[in-house]
Amino acid sequence: MRKDTVAVVAKKVAEVRKDTVAVVAKKVAEVRKDTVAVVAKKVAEVKKDTIAVVAKKVVEVKKDTIAVVAKKVADVRKDTVAVVAKKVAEVRKDTVAVVAKKVAEVRKDTVAVVAKKVVEVRKDTVAVVAKKVAEVKKDTIAVVAKKVVEVKKDTIAVVKTVDNKKVEKAKPTAVQSDTIAIAKVQPSTVNSQPSTVNRQPSTLQQDSFVVVKPQSKPAAVQPTTNNQQLTTDEEDRITREELLAALDSLAKLRREQERIVEYLTKRINKKPIEVFTYADSVTVEIFDSGIHDKDSVSVIYNRTLVVDKHELKVNKPIKFKVRVDKERRNNEMVIVAENLGTYPPNTAVMIITDKFGKHEEIMLSTDLTTNEVVIFIRIDKQADSNPTKNKP
Repeated sequence: MRKDTVAVVAKKVAEVRKDTVAVVAKKVAEVRKDTVAVVAKKVAEVKKDTIAVVAKKVVEVKKDTIAVVAKKVADVRKDTVAVVAKKVAEVRKDTVAVVAKKVAEVRKDTVAVVAKKVVEVRKDTVAVVAKKVAEVKKDTIAVVAKKVVEVKKDTIAVVKTVDNKKVEKAKPTAVQSDTIAIAKVQPSTVNSQPSTVNRQPSTLQQDSFVVVKPQSKPAAVQPTTNNQQLTTDEEDRITREELLAALDSLAKLRREQERIVEYLTKRINKKPIEVFTYADSVTVEIFDSGIHDKDSVSVIYNRTLVVDKHELKVNKPIKFKVRVDKERRNNEMVIVAENLGTYPPNTAVMIITDKFGKHEEIMLSTDLTTNEVVIFIRIDKQADSNPTKNKP
């Protein structure tokens, strides 16, 4: 009975144990399931909170980092800009100094060259003027000396005889205006040439005059009259006037050359218009184009002023004639505007005619900055029977 009881108890224990294990296992499974769910939930919540906190921290760190980096970049940029500006200022200062130095050197050299040229031109001009003045003075002195010798009031060529008997037997002498020499017998001799008297010697008194250099043909000595003296004074006055006129001409020529240089250097010459001709000269007529608006021009031909500030008219042309030099490659005519008139620019019509009947018209348009240029080219008629005609 004990054996059965033990068996029953064992069986009961086994069943209880089995049920207990199953219940415990079930409970453990349920607890584990709940624990896993709770843990997972907790982990999810913690992870979510952690991610939020980390993201927040990252955003804050990123924001702080960006601010720091931006500040650093701004500082670096500011320092870089300051350094670059300083470098640029230094380079600019050095460049300005170098350029100023170069400009000063070039200006100094230019001034030196211009001064040298001016000195040379002035020297040449002074030399030319001095030469001209010397020539004019020489000619004037020669003319005046000749006239003084001929008709000097205080040294009239008169033969006064001391001994009438001896003079009557003497042969008359001839006096030429260009070979006369006069001697006035005084304590001091004023003859410029030694005098020779071809007659018997006679006694000379203090107030006597002797006419020298006799000629082969006899001629009567004519006393000088007041009319002759007036003529001499008038000729002397004319000589002085001629000298002044020569000096005025030289001054005028110099002023014209300065104007020509100014026209050709301070204004731009347009493309030249070529005109071919067989003739050694051509006639040029310049009319105002269309309406008379009181514009005027000057014309320079081969560096010579041929028309000086003439007003253009519609019906009455500026007419002149120029020589076409065959030895020159180009005979250059420059038309310069002196003003623009009422209706700018300065417009004109140039008509060119030669002796062979060739007739050309050229339209001109100039202003205060540009010049029209016409080139005259003389060609050999045998070499080219049909010269190229100009197309204005």
